[in-house]
Amino acid sequence: MENRFQLQVLNVKKSILEIPSKELVSGIIEYSLLIYIFTQPFVHHTATIQAVSLATALLLWLIKIFCFGEYGSNRNRASIFLIIYTFVVILSILFGVERLISIKAFKSDIAKQLILYAIVINETKTIKQIKSVLYVMVFSISLLMLASLYEYITLAGNYGGFYQYIYKTNKGTIISNFAELSIFYYPVSVLSILVEKRVSLRITVAVSILFQVLFISLSGSRTALINVVFVSILFPLVLKRYRTVLGFVLGFLALLYFVDAFYPEMNYKAKYAEVFSLSTYLNSNAVSDRLPTWKASFKMWKERPFLGYGYGWKKFTRVCQAKGYENLLTNPHNLVLSLLFESGVFGLASFVLFIVVVFTSLFNNYKMAVSDDHRMVLMGVMILLASTTISSLTMSPWSGPHGKLMMVMIGLGLAKLKGPVFTNLVEQPGIP
Repeated sequence: MENRFQLQVLNVKKSILEIPSKELVSGIIEYSLLIYIFTQPFVHHTATIQAVSLATALLLWLIKIFCFGEYGSNRNRASIFLIIYTFVVILSILFGVERLISIKAFKSDIAKQLILYAIVINETKTIKQIKSVLYVMVFSISLLMLASLYEYITLAGNYGGFYQYIYKTNKGTIISNFAELSIFYYPVSVLSILVEKRVSLRITVAVSILFQVLFISLSGSRTALINVVFVSILFPLVLKRYRTVLGFVLGFLALLYFVDAFYPEMNYKAKYAEVFSLSTYLNSNAVSDRLPTWKASFKMWKERPFLGYGYGWKKFTRVCQAKGYENLLTNPHNLVLSLLFESGVFGLASFVLFIVVVFTSLFNNYKMAVSDDHRMVLMGVMILLASTTISSLTMSPWSGPHGKLMMVMIGLGLAKLKGPVFTNLVEQPGIP
């Protein structure tokens, strides 16, 4: 009797909203997310498209929950710790300074990260969906590189200043900082070429990777270079793709020779040789320029140690000026110091616990996975987390497009897929 009543209620919900099928709603949600993911590198040109696509995905996901009762289908400890971190962030806003700036930052970053994570982790059911997300990411960064090159040629009319264009952009250009974007997109591109079996797509992704390394080389960013070396060697080694390691190393050396031949005045070979010297990091301008900001960030945190000054880095300069600190960078340029400044020791602790639980969940899923493609995806997300941790020493890559896409990748890694993808089919494989 009770089941019949529930079925009648479900039919009423469907008829009221006139939704033809769950599959159609799921399809629209998936394509809306893909559009949103595709537009992430184009931050200054696609704000309306992003807003519409994410709102569409969220609205239809909520309608799907209301109509078909599909909610909470993938509970795991990572989600619990993410909620705890979010709660701490809200407290930091309530008890912090410049609350309006904090609320705007929360809306543009954490709120969207939560939406993406919740939808992706519950809507991802197959390896095919995961591959679709990876291909869209690779295609978007490839289009960005082509658009950047075209825009530069159109505006400047020559190739001679290409280095200056990539390294230090002007207002209005389509790309803001490729080296920072590459910290996310390069590992994803390497993962895409490893999971793909079709030769045509592998060649296409390989060309994209080649141009990404070229752009990174021209940017002169040591952090981005370290990320390239780390991912290019560790990923294939873990998966026992030794020929792939050799291919990446030889390809990078050839590209470095090419860049050095066409830009001898930059002396890239000597500069990148310094990456493997400890004295580089003790004497580097990149470090010395950050030291005053790091010291000031630490001193300011000690004044508000528990919940910080409230979420959002855009208030950093104003707080520094109010405290009497001048000529500092616009943000702490270190993830630990950023978390301490924004949400104090409670925010740092809850965020670290979230990352640790995510990593252990991914590792446990990796041990249980039987599909080679699924294992590669899980390993790819773990390596992406590790490489992001390295880059976090000199920047804060968890805001803006990077943070949102990281949540997408974490959601893909923790999603409960259909079919025999685990050795022991438990109800909630995302739980370690």
